[in-house]
Amino acid sequence: MKGGGERLIHYDEHTIELFLLGSEKVLSQHAEIEQHLKDCFSCREIAEELAQFHGMLNGSQPQLKEHVEIERANSLELRPEYVRLRNSAPLIPVIRSIPSRFWRAAKQRPIVTTCSGIAVLALVITLFRVTTSTGGSEPAYTRMNESQGTLEVYNQKDDKMWQLPSNFVKATKHVEETTSATFACVSDIYGNGHTEVITTLMLPSEDQTGSTLKVYDAERTLTGQLLPQVLSVNYKGAHYESPYVYESLAVETLADSKAKNILVAANNGRSPWFLLRLNAQLKPIGRYWHFGGIFGMRPIGLPGSGTKELLVWGVDQDGALEKESTRAFAAILDPTKIEGDKEASATKGFGIPTSEADAYYIRFPESDIQKLLGARPRVGLFSSPRESNLRFVFTSETKDNQPQFDFFISRDFHVLDVKPSSATIAMHAELRKKGKIKSTLEEDLKELGRSVQYWNGVSWSYEWTSVKAAPAVK
Repeated sequence: MKGGGERLIHYDEHTIELFLLGSEKVLSQHAEIEQHLKDCFSCREIAEELAQFHGMLNGSQPQLKEHVEIERANSLELRPEYVRLRNSAPLIPVIRSIPSRFWRAAKQRPIVTTCSGIAVLALVITLFRVTTSTGGSEPAYTRMNESQGTLEVYNQKDDKMWQLPSNFVKATKHVEETTSATFACVSDIYGNGHTEVITTLMLPSEDQTGSTLKVYDAERTLTGQLLPQVLSVNYKGAHYESPYVYESLAVETLADSKAKNILVAANNGRSPWFLLRLNAQLKPIGRYWHFGGIFGMRPIGLPGSGTKELLVWGVDQDGALEKESTRAFAAILDPTKIEGDKEASATKGFGIPTSEADAYYIRFPESDIQKLLGARPRVGLFSSPRESNLRFVFTSETKDNQPQFDFFISRDFHVLDVKPSSATIAMHAELRKKGKIKSTLEEDLKELGRSVQYWNGVSWSYEWTSVKAAPAVK
């Protein structure tokens, strides 16, 4: 609800669920809630996820264009000589399968039967003007099947439509589970009422070239593909030149465009990464250069905002050149400002203009245990999109005896709490008993909470701040 210049007030999940189910308990608030969901992205996320759940519960719910290389000049235009045709991939016969995640979801949420799944979907279609196909002929979601080594594509009825074989399903699934990155998703990127599967999962044909960005239609026809790019990059005097392949991704309709945009992280096996913004035709719009890995991303709504921002997380290696520690980071970006070739304000050194996309940028501190182990940090986002706050799980890349700390942070990046895992509590006690750690766990947790660093656009601070305008690099 908004009034004059008042801050946006959000509805709780239960109220939104009652609204979607047509409950008389919120009948008097119907028009008010409906208008709020149109204005508020955060609550709309909750509504869409609830509608999808109840829909599943009730049983309702071009030729190839290739881009070989971006010009070495600052242009982001595609060269027409690199557009060619390719036959579509053959279909693979499949059998029906019900993913276990639906059963887990059903156990976690109480069943409400005040209206059918069809009515729920009708409400959402009216509210959000969503266009869907009938008969379960459109992709609805994907699943990594580790035992079969395939990416499976399912329709709205949970029928498996087709699958893609890959030698990297196990490794990719592990990355998804440890960092909450996304390597495959389903979206109507062309806005024509038909959904596509977008994925960066490496296929057998890409073993030599590296992972590409691929777009498939419902028939498994490859309608678009972005190939690895060889780019020459300089960062603070160091030179890098090798192919960039594609990693985690997100697809969203941004505020400055009625069509969907694809956002995908790219890396060359070294520290310089970039976040690439593409239109639905895979034409590059901009690159956000960052020194350190961008391991995951998720569109979110900020408090009091009706627009979508992009939450990203990974590692900041800017200090590694000065023999400082690699730090885990998280940032909130305005994806509409990812235009042209520009660098993150917190890792400047590429010699290009500074990006205006940064809204918030933080670095996570290391605990006493992590300093003792000397392992590289790793962070992943493990909160559901419907949760009001963010839960980052901060650990390390060591395979054994990994300390784990959960950072609970508001959507505008205020630190709310820090909690250790049960294994970390025992590990800390054992190390303190051996005299390897002097601090108590309580002292360590307090220090972690107040040692999160905020980037203000020019320097680091332990006080909360957003990223302010910084002088652009000429």
